[in-house]
Amino acid sequence: MRSHTTTMDHTTFPTAPLSRRAFATVAALAAAAPGLPAVARTAADPAYQIRNRGIRHSVMGWCFNPMQAPVLARHAREIGLVGIEGIDRMHYPEVRRLGLDISLVGSHGFAKGPCNPAFRDEVVAKLDEAIDVAADVGSRKVITFTRRATPAAANSTTLRRSTIRP
Repeated sequence: MRSHTTTMDHTTFPTAPLSRRAFATVAALAAAAPGLPAVARTAADPAYQIRNRGIRHSVMGWCFNPMQAPVLARHAREIGLVGIEGIDRMHYPEVRRLGLDISLVGSHGFAKGPCNPAFRDEVVAKLDEAIDVAADVGSRKVITFTRRATPAAANSTTLRRSTIRP
């Protein structure tokens, strides 16, 4: 089977020819899609409560933007979640007063990571700060992102030097 190329906005994307079966599947899904949100909305039970307490659920706050973190935390508590994460640290005290855990504390962002020696000191400082915050709020987890390797980090000596904790 030969692959085709499609050009969009000066970027080339490889594509494969679409079989009849694949076309029918995509068409059926597209036809059914408009009805799905209505089904989900009508099927939601406002009195829902998590029953299996053996599974400790939490919610990632930024996924629900623009909902304010305290509002999300109240909803989370009402349905039986035990924690929240991915929210601004200024909301931690209120979330803790609601009885929720801070599931994990953020550190540095996606753009900079320890694989690039240029960011190492900044990353270590932000991780140290996040570890202290986690200890203060009773969280056992801090999240970090390595970022993609840079050409300079491809050298194993550079990678060894950019390791956060020896």
